[in-house]
Amino acid sequence: MKSRSELFHIFQSFFHEIQTQFGVPIKILRSDNGREYLSNSFKQFMASHGILHQTSYAYTPQQNMVAERKNRHLIETARTLSIHGEVPHSFWMMLFLLLVILLIACLLRF
Repeated sequence: MKSRSELFHIFQSFFHEIQTQFGVPIKILRSDNGREYLSNSFKQFMASHGILHQTSYAYTPQQNMVAERKNRHLIETARTLSIHGEVPHSFWMMLFLLLVILLIACLLRF
């Protein structure tokens, strides 16, 4: 993502990929109070698909700890896979996306 204005289109693609690949809807989106999540087009898209948007309170790092732990876990796991699998740096983004898809698939099974 080069700019925050691309978030809406990226989220739409992600939404359709989750529905196509796994056949389940996204029920809740949790985010900070970033303006990119609060645009009218984003709100209309979420309302039309029945997605509940939950935002964190401003200046509450306690709420961000879970997200930060999950992000760190993703990055550390991707880094470990790339080192042990001897994956070239040019495939870092593909490896990261594959890891996210695998973790989502594991979460949906339980």
